[in-house]
Amino acid sequence: MSHRLSRRSLLAAISAVEALPLLASHAVVSASADSGCHQLIAGTQTLEVNGRAARVFRLKNETGRPG
Repeated sequence: MSHRLSRRSLLAAISAVEALPLLASHAVVSASADSGCHQLIAGTQTLEVNGRAARVFRLKNETGRPG
Protein backbone atom coordinates (compact mmCIF):
# COMPACT_ATOMS: atom_id res chain seq x y z
CA MET A 1 0.00 0.00 0.00
CA SER A 2 1.52 3.34 -0.99
CA HIS A 3 0.68 6.71 0.53
CA ARG A 4 1.35 10.01 -1.11
CA LEU A 5 2.50 12.74 1.22
CA SER A 6 2.00 16.37 0.24
CA ARG A 7 4.65 18.98 0.93
CA ARG A 8 2.33 20.67 3.41
CA SER A 9 1.82 17.42 5.35
CA LEU A 10 5.55 16.74 5.34
CA LEU A 11 6.37 20.23 6.64
CA ALA A 12 3.69 19.93 9.34
CA ALA A 13 5.12 16.59 10.48
CA ILE A 14 8.68 17.93 10.56
CA SER A 15 7.56 21.02 12.48
CA ALA A 16 5.76 18.89 15.04
CA VAL A 17 8.83 16.70 15.59
CA GLU A 18 11.07 19.78 15.92
CA ALA A 19 8.68 21.36 18.46
CA LEU A 20 8.69 18.38 20.84
CA PRO A 21 11.93 19.33 22.67
CA LEU A 22 10.67 22.89 23.10
CA LEU A 23 7.41 21.68 24.58
CA ALA A 24 9.22 19.29 26.91
CA SER A 25 11.52 22.05 28.20
CA HIS A 26 8.50 24.32 28.68
CA ALA A 27 6.88 21.63 30.83
CA VAL A 28 10.02 21.42 32.99
CA VAL A 29 10.07 25.20 33.42
CA SER A 30 6.38 25.17 34.38
CA ALA A 31 7.00 22.42 36.92
CA SER A 32 9.88 24.31 38.53
CA ALA A 33 7.82 27.53 38.57
CA ASP A 34 5.12 25.73 40.54
CA SER A 35 7.68 24.89 43.24
CA GLY A 36 8.00 28.61 44.04
CA CYS A 37 11.65 29.03 43.01
CA HIS A 38 11.35 32.27 41.02
CA GLN A 39 8.58 34.42 39.65
CA LEU A 40 9.29 36.30 36.43
CA ILE A 41 7.13 39.10 35.08
CA ALA A 42 7.06 39.71 31.31
CA GLY A 43 6.62 43.23 30.03
CA THR A 44 7.55 45.64 27.29
CA GLN A 45 9.93 48.56 27.21
CA THR A 46 10.71 51.24 24.64
CA LEU A 47 14.35 51.85 23.75
CA GLU A 48 15.92 54.36 21.40
CA VAL A 49 17.88 52.67 18.62
CA ASN A 50 19.55 54.83 15.95
CA GLY A 51 17.25 57.72 16.85
CA ARG A 52 14.07 55.64 16.50
CA ALA A 53 11.84 54.07 19.13
CA ALA A 54 12.02 50.29 19.40
CA ARG A 55 9.61 48.26 21.50
CA VAL A 56 11.29 45.30 23.19
CA PHE A 57 10.22 42.60 25.61
CA ARG A 58 11.77 42.28 29.07
CA LEU A 59 11.70 39.95 32.04
CA LYS A 60 11.99 41.06 35.64
CA ASN A 61 11.79 39.25 38.94
CA GLU A 62 9.52 40.08 41.89
CA THR A 63 11.95 42.76 43.15
CA GLY A 64 11.88 44.57 39.79
CA ARG A 65 15.43 43.61 38.79
CA PRO A 66 16.13 42.13 35.35
CA GLY A 67 16.05 38.43 34.98
